Amino acid sequence: MSYVRNCQSDLFISYAHFDDEPMFDGQRGWIEVFHKALEVRLRQLLGEEPDVWRDPALGGNEYFEDSLKKRLLNTALLLSVVTPRYLKSEWCLREVEEF
Repeated sequence: MSYVRNCQSDLFISYAHFDDEPMFDGQRGWIEVFHKALEVRLRQLLGEEPDVWRDPALGGNEYFEDSLKKRLLNTALLLSVVTPRYLKSEWCLREVEEF
C-alpha cells in the first residue's frame, strides 16, 4: 500500500540496467543498494512502509505497454538516475514520457 493517498505506489526508480552492473562478482549493483537504502530511510522518516519500486528486468514492448505503463500512471513520484546510458535508452526515455 502506498503512503501517498490515491496512488498505488509512492516512488518509481527509473534507471538504465547497464548502470546497475556490480563492480565485483558476488556484489549487488549500486542502484540496487541505493533502492534498499532509500526504502529503509523513507520507512524511518514516514513511520510506515513506503512502496518504492523499480523495473529489475524489462521484458519487451508488451510488458511496457501493459504493466509498466499502468503502474506509472498510479505512482506519485519518479526518480530518474540520469547517466549517459540513461539518456541513450529508449526505454528510460519512454518511462519519463509516460510518467
